[in-house]
Amino acid sequence: MIAVAEGKKGKRGELLEGIQILRAVAALLVVLHHALEESLAAIAGSKSPDWLTTFGAAGVDIFFVISGFIMLYVSFPAGGPPASPRSFLFSRITRIYPLYWICLATLIALKIVVRSSSLPGDPNVFLRSILLLPDDYMILGPAWTLVYEMYFYIIFAATLTFAKPLISLVATTAAILILYTLANFAPDAALREFLGDPIAFEFCLGLTLATIYWRWPRLIVLGRPLWFFGFALLAIAPLMVNHVTTNSLPSPERLFAWGVPAFLIALSFLALKFNRTRLQRIALLCGDASYAIYLTHPLVMVSYAKLLKGQLANFPQWPIIPFVIVISAGLGILVHVFVERPVMASVRGLRLRVRNSVSRTGLP
Repeated sequence: MIAVAEGKKGKRGELLEGIQILRAVAALLVVLHHALEESLAAIAGSKSPDWLTTFGAAGVDIFFVISGFIMLYVSFPAGGPPASPRSFLFSRITRIYPLYWICLATLIALKIVVRSSSLPGDPNVFLRSILLLPDDYMILGPAWTLVYEMYFYIIFAATLTFAKPLISLVATTAAILILYTLANFAPDAALREFLGDPIAFEFCLGLTLATIYWRWPRLIVLGRPLWFFGFALLAIAPLMVNHVTTNSLPSPERLFAWGVPAFLIALSFLALKFNRTRLQRIALLCGDASYAIYLTHPLVMVSYAKLLKGQLANFPQWPIIPFVIVISAGLGILVHVFVERPVMASVRGLRLRVRNSVSRTGLP
C-alpha cells in the first residue's frame, strides 16, 4: 500500500502538492502493473514486455517512502505538541481499516458472483486478511503492503514516547533492523518471510527524507532534477536485476534497485512547483483518492480477468489497457468521494465525541 496521508496540506501548514501528485503516480503505476499482468492471459498477441510489467510494481516502493515521510511530518507539527503513541495509532487504524474492510467485503462478494476459484477455504486466511496479519496469501492482493504499513505504524508509534523526531528516525530504523536480523527465529513461516524482507527499510528512507526536509531544505531544492534520473532507474532495474516473475524484484535487490530511486523521486517532487493546470488538478484529485484507487482497482481486475476469458480473449490488449487504468482511477475517485470521505467524517465525529466524553468524566 501504501502511503495513507493526511491530505495535501501537512500539519506544518505547507502545501505538499508534489507529494500528493507523486501518490497519484504511484497508485497508477500499481494499476498499470496489475492490468499488464492480467493482459498476459489474452490469446491475442501484443504482450507487454517483461520489464514494463515488472516496472509498475515499483509504485509500492514509492508509496512506502512517501508513507515514512508523511508519518514523521504530521507527527511533529511546528509550534505544537508531537503526536502521542495512542493518538497516532488510533488515527492510523481508523484511516486504514474502514475502507479496507469495505473493499475486502466487496471483493469477496464479487468473486463469489463471478465464481472465482481464488477464494481460500482456510478460515485462518480470512482472519489474517481481515486483521492484516502476515500471511503468504491475502484475499485482496495489494493488502500485503498494508500489513507492512501497520507493522511500521506500530514501531513508529512506540518511538513517539520520546517526542523527538530524530529519535523516532533512529529508533524505528534500529527496531526494523533488529527484527530483520532475528527473522529466522520467528515461529511462523509467513512471519519469518515477512520480517526477513528488507522492503520495510523503505519507510526509514521516508523518515530520513522528512529529516532532510526540515534540517537541510537546500538539499531538497538541489534535488529538483532527480525525478527523471529516479524514474529511469526504476524502469531499467527489471532489465538489470534477475527476477523469476513479473510480480516484483527479489529481495534484497529491490531495496536498492527501487527503494533508493523512490527516495530520489520523492525528494525531487518535494521541490517541484505546480501552476494548478487542469492536468495537475486531476493529478491532485487522484492523489487524494490514491488509497481508494489502490484498494478498489482489484475489483476492476477481477472483471477484466473475467472478460479476458470471454469477449476480450482474442483482442490485442494494448488499446484496452489505458481504458482499464482510467476505469480503475475513476472507480477509486468515486469511492473516495462517496464512501471514503463520509466514512472518515464519521470516524472523526466519533473520535471527537469520545474525547469530549472522556473530558467530562475527568479521566486522563
